Amino acid sequence: RAGGAEQYHAEKKAKEATAEAVAACAADAAGKDCFLCPPELASDEGLVRACGRCGEFAHVSCLMERSRVAVVNSSQSLKCQHCGAAVDKHTSLAISWRYWKRLASEPKSEEH
Repeated sequence: RAGGAEQYHAEKKAKEATAEAVAACAADAAGKDCFLCPPELASDEGLVRACGRCGEFAHVSCLMERSRVAVVNSSQSLKCQHCGAAVDKHTSLAISWRYWKRLASEPKSEEH
């Protein structure tokens, strides 16, 4: 994959990490709704544990959008908006890979 190896790898790892997070949370997420998006706007994307402490569930894409807003607003890390605990480890990994995927798809600047 000439010129696209990093993007290919990022895409692959993001999909794998998201699938692993959804699978790890599947039993507990059954019958739950994403706490970030209205049920009528929910996607078919599986839910992940957004917080290990209070038990909130969300779509990884919804958590990505929320974390993007948090970064823009200079927040330090992605935490549960209800109890302040750090996000679940599987969810955190999925978000990290998706960020890499997003960064790998952006055009490279001439300075680097």
